[in-house]
Amino acid sequence: MSSRIDHSRKKLSALVGVFVVIMLSGCTGGAATVCSAVGYISTLSVELTGDATQIQEVRLCDGDGACSGLDGVDPTVTSPGHSGEDIPLYTASGSGNSWSFKMPNEPERVSITAYYADGSTAAEVTTDVVWEDVGDTTDCKGPAKADPIIVPLI
Repeated sequence: MSSRIDHSRKKLSALVGVFVVIMLSGCTGGAATVCSAVGYISTLSVELTGDATQIQEVRLCDGDGACSGLDGVDPTVTSPGHSGEDIPLYTASGSGNSWSFKMPNEPERVSITAYYADGSTAAEVTTDVVWEDVGDTTDCKGPAKADPIIVPLI
């Protein structure tokens, strides 16, 4: 009889375990989404209007003061609190009228400044940026895109 009671207890324990799992999954809204820890890069495009033949660099800075550096050039501008040897948070590339910025986040507000070769400012624009997820990244954060920022040259 003892073996029969043990068998019944095992069945009851298994049934209770299944019931608990079902109840807990109902509380969490179903299966949880598992997101990878792999980073992603979003891109923001900048279009200069006017004669850009003398433009040497276009720089992006976010609301926290983190600025871009040129892709493939030793950075002199980095995120706040970091030395000049650190890699900038944002990376700029381009020439003439078309520039792009690679970034590991999506700042809500940016300042874009275009510089002549002598270091003087050709144009500056501060604007809000509206980001849109790229592809099927609604459950897990992934790359995003935004409309190009238009910067009229002086």
